[in-house]
Amino acid sequence: MSRSPRSALATLAAVLGAGAALLPAAARAQDVAASRAVDAYTAMQNQLYVRHSRLYQGPHFAKVWGFSQALAATVSVSRLPGVGARYAGDLRDRLLGLDRYWAATRQPPGYTADVQPPLGPGGHLFYDDNDWIGIELARAYPTDHLPFELSRAEQIFTLEASGWSNDSSLPCPGGVPWTDNPAVTQRNTISNAPAAELGVALYNLTHDQTYLAWAERMYGWVRGCLALGNGLYGDHIDAGGTVDTTTWTYTQGVMIGAAVMLYKATGDHSYLDQAQAVEQAAFGYFAPNQFADEPLFFVSILFRNLLLYNSVQPDPRITQLVQSYADWAATKRKKNGLYRFADDETRLLEQAAVINIDSMLAEPASSFF
Repeated sequence: MSRSPRSALATLAAVLGAGAALLPAAARAQDVAASRAVDAYTAMQNQLYVRHSRLYQGPHFAKVWGFSQALAATVSVSRLPGVGARYAGDLRDRLLGLDRYWAATRQPPGYTADVQPPLGPGGHLFYDDNDWIGIELARAYPTDHLPFELSRAEQIFTLEASGWSNDSSLPCPGGVPWTDNPAVTQRNTISNAPAAELGVALYNLTHDQTYLAWAERMYGWVRGCLALGNGLYGDHIDAGGTVDTTTWTYTQGVMIGAAVMLYKATGDHSYLDQAQAVEQAAFGYFAPNQFADEPLFFVSILFRNLLLYNSVQPDPRITQLVQSYADWAATKRKKNGLYRFADDETRLLEQAAVINIDSMLAEPASSFF
């Protein structure tokens, strides 16, 4: 995985270190963020979208992870105050394109990493990819009221629950694996905590206690099996019981967000205390320049969850951090409207991440999940 240039790290460190003095007034900042989100979305559609197929560019078209983040970007701009309604048709196009990844004959069905034949090879599915999609469908449903969005989000959760490991011989039994590929045995924070978020979102929509029970189970498994003892969470545990202690930004983010959502759903204040512990640990662990050194889409997921936390437990550092990062990212915009952070092939993921970050600064946190 490629990294941002070292000069970018120094630039971001300087921007973040400047503090609140760099931030515009709140109302103007929201307007600027909304305008940047719309401009970045327009560039994404003009230059990365393949209209006749309703997919995005890439070998065999974009992988489903990239598409999931473009879907998130579309939902985000469709929720922007004052302008969102103009993107309702775009969101319906995303749903049609999304169906190209749907493996309907699998039991249970789900979205595969690549487009289904004949346009692509299909292949294995990844549970975290399906989580991101389910979250966006559940997020869109209260506004769109499209039955497909809710029913498909529920199908995705059925897939997630079906992946739960029942092998009692494994170290730390339980957990959802990263992928359905039997050669890959790891169980990850990023395949369980977002599934918990989806479970709470579905509970909020349906009032079905089963979703909430599963969400608490998935969240609890990560706390019990992947906590590192410093307030942060590791990446995964393998079949031998070894925990990968890599502390990606987005793994911390999803545990913060899952805890906040569980707190709001149950009223149990211990969940909010747990979210606060991760938030405080993340601010202590990640130096400003590390945000520029991580994949942009990882950072966008952290920010989404931090801003959700901020809506119930305000911490002025959060908005300052997200705003400063967005201002830094804006310096990477090129004349064609696309953002270029490193010379790699994750253009769609990066472009969608920029849209999502700027949209978060212009929208209420209640629209994030």
